Amino acid sequence: MTGQSPAELLEFARNYSCGHCDGDTVELTKSEGNAWSARFRHNDDCPIIAGAISSIPDKVRALPEGSQYREES
Repeated sequence: MTGQSPAELLEFARNYSCGHCDGDTVELTKSEGNAWSARFRHNDDCPIIAGAISSIPDKVRALPEGSQYREES
């Protein structure tokens, strides 16, 4: 989600939760090049941390309505 407007990134961060543990958004940062990004925390035993499953479905569910990355059904 780097490069998104702060408002869209903030909504994404508020919406994010891991479907496999108590993980959530812990940090929003802005790089020197003005790109925003979010960092997520997961429990130590979360299968996402082990690399057993992807975090992409959780991130897609967190996308703000109307996002250019979200396919509307």
